[in-house]
Amino acid sequence: MFIILLLPLLVLSCLGKPKKDTKVNGVIKIGISKVVAHPSLDLVEKGIKDVLEGKNIQIEVKTANGELATADLIAKNFKISGKNAVIGIGTLSSQSLKNINDTTPVLFSAVSSPEDANLLAKNVTGTSDKLVCVDKQLKLLVKCFPNIKKIGVLYSNSELNSVSQVNEIEKQAKKLGLSVVRGGATNSSEIPQVAKNVLERVDALYIPTDNLMVANISYLIDEANKVKKPLIASEPSSVKQGALFSYGVDYYELGKKTGSILLEILNGKKPSDIPYVTAEPKLYVNKETEKLLNVVIQE
Repeated sequence: MFIILLLPLLVLSCLGKPKKDTKVNGVIKIGISKVVAHPSLDLVEKGIKDVLEGKNIQIEVKTANGELATADLIAKNFKISGKNAVIGIGTLSSQSLKNINDTTPVLFSAVSSPEDANLLAKNVTGTSDKLVCVDKQLKLLVKCFPNIKKIGVLYSNSELNSVSQVNEIEKQAKKLGLSVVRGGATNSSEIPQVAKNVLERVDALYIPTDNLMVANISYLIDEANKVKKPLIASEPSSVKQGALFSYGVDYYELGKKTGSILLEILNGKKPSDIPYVTAEPKLYVNKETEKLLNVVIQE
């Protein structure tokens, strides 16, 4: 039996204390908290569900819409309702689940830096989309555009994961003689002005695995393409939407790995005995953007 429950958060908050879920007729109850809906994280969710399909598992999915208070409320409701395990998709949701559920098994997925996010604990494990090939991305960018001197990095300055990624990009860029212009935003309304200011000063844009920026990637791609400046991304869904290229993670496979780890835990293995897993990136290229920028991307 495979049941997916999508409950409006407002309804939950108005119901007061939910009736405690217990394992009824052998049904295992799992809660999934997703920080925001966008293509990469949606693929993680699908991968998890596909692995669990056909099992005697009931899944409740909620989305925090990028809000910490909402992520915390979701985590509290999962704890009160007695979920057998919970999964966070994205850093913010994973942090809330870990902070509020100190004994229930917690899995994270699509978290770029579990260490910086302070997610590692005895009841926590999962999968990471950690950037392991920043140097390859930048070297390929310079190979295709030898005259590039400055790159802009747009990110959410309220996400520790994003800040750590920007630091790594800056470190690798320096080795190649490139300078980095940072463009931090705290919400979507700030992105147009931040993007405009950065694009005027740089030769290319680099978007890390940042939920705020990926949720607004179509706008960023349009703005970069208008001025014929390459935008490279860190995940393949952005390439499908028009980013030039990415050494990115297959987020559907990342979700499947997360689901497989959950099954290990449900079969009796302790989260502390399962190291978190990182995915192997591969190159994705948008052919239409290649033509627009009059370039051929080759490794």
